[in-house]
Amino acid sequence: MKKMITIIIALVVIIGIFIGINKAASYKHDRYDGQPVYFTAPAAPKQTVMRDDNGKVILDSKGKKSPIYSYKHVKTYTKTGQTKYIEFDWEGSTPMQQDAPYTASASKTIVVKGPNTIAADKIPANIKKILNLK
Repeated sequence: MKKMITIIIALVVIIGIFIGINKAASYKHDRYDGQPVYFTAPAAPKQTVMRDDNGKVILDSKGKKSPIYSYKHVKTYTKTGQTKYIEFDWEGSTPMQQDAPYTASASKTIVVKGPNTIAADKIPANIKKILNLK
């Protein structure tokens, strides 16, 4: 009887470990494995300053306020032409150049890398057509 209980407990532990590893791998994939997306910059949002979780203004290395532009609901396209909406903050004293081509690496939930400017000739032809780039 004790042997049977030990076997059942061992099986439950093994199944629990398997489920935990599976969920962790799925979370990592959904959160951090990005794919390239392409877009043209929309009109610049209002400039704000960077703040920490307590609402305190964050200063840059020179002791000045760090200006940011928060872009919300930006329409982007994957290599296959699928539409994906992203949000990100653009740091700097000037906003993104409106209608200029940009790329980023975006997962299901966050922008993993970028956005960065990109030459139009580096964008897939099907996406150039969607973005009306020459």
